[in-house]
Amino acid sequence: MSSAAPAAPLLPAASDGFAPRILIVRLSSIGDLVFTTSLLRALRAAYPKAQIGWLARRELVGWLQADPDIDQVHAWDPPKSRNPWIWWMRLRALRRELRGADYDIAIEAQGLLKSRVLCRLSAARRRFGFDSREPGGFLLHTRIPKAGQVRLISSEYRDLAERLTGRFAPPPSLRLPPPQREVPQGVAVLCPFTTRPQKHWFDDYWPQLAALLKNNLGLDSVILGGPGDREHAQRLLAQCPPGTRSLAGETSLIEAAQTIERARVLIGVDTGLTHMGVALGIPTVPLFGSTVPYREGGSGPMRVLYDERHCSPCKRRPSCGGAYTCMRDLTPMRAFEAARELIAGRVA
Repeated sequence: MSSAAPAAPLLPAASDGFAPRILIVRLSSIGDLVFTTSLLRALRAAYPKAQIGWLARRELVGWLQADPDIDQVHAWDPPKSRNPWIWWMRLRALRRELRGADYDIAIEAQGLLKSRVLCRLSAARRRFGFDSREPGGFLLHTRIPKAGQVRLISSEYRDLAERLTGRFAPPPSLRLPPPQREVPQGVAVLCPFTTRPQKHWFDDYWPQLAALLKNNLGLDSVILGGPGDREHAQRLLAQCPPGTRSLAGETSLIEAAQTIERARVLIGVDTGLTHMGVALGIPTVPLFGSTVPYREGGSGPMRVLYDERHCSPCKRRPSCGGAYTCMRDLTPMRAFEAARELIAGRVA
């Protein structure tokens, strides 16, 4: 991202009387939805009177509905059946809903065929989106190459926002309503779970970290995760010190975010809940190994642990035979020291 705002934004300025109806199409995942809030904030700043909608997977719409910068949330719920008639009926219903909102602009922020198709269903008069190798580029009017600085959190979405509006885009941020039930406060939140084994920390490390936080800082730990992580979380919990709790699979997504919002510190792997910590301004220690880490640009204090190696980043093609040394060398003591420094305010 450049030191000056783009000279020729793709969208007209609000001062020209432009108050559009805008649809953001970003279906998943949790982390990328968090990052896309940079685009949302930039659009709201550029067009205060705009009507902004967001299309996402149904299971992820909860905290989007609570965001005051979003006027309407549309839920995409793909059928589990392969019956083409069921798919046709579901798509027709979504098409009717999107076209009823009469969008002027649709922004496809995923770069996939499925999101391009859903973007086209909106019949928005101008459709922008990421350029990619995926088919269906013709469904967009304007394709924008992914760009930005790798070190900067939410980089590609911030660059997209700047190209569209001509304004600098802010860090990602979440806006949550007050919790409807009691959530833990002043705890250390641990986020161990993600989709790829090469992004995992080791199971014996989490109890060691929980013990360090308890014995040295007096912090109890709370383990967060989804319904599919419940049994794994219980195995970790059995090795953790007294006072540790697992809420994996016990909260909605918005309740998990509300728990993070009230934490003293968060330590987690490269996963959506960890990125929520950064977006909420909570002191956060992200643990990166096989993927490219962000290093700066958050709204709050963070300390990224990452050891670059000759094989970095391997992404989905690890070459270590399952040793995952890049994660093994991020020891519990290193994570604890980073957390302690963040809590003490010694790392910005």
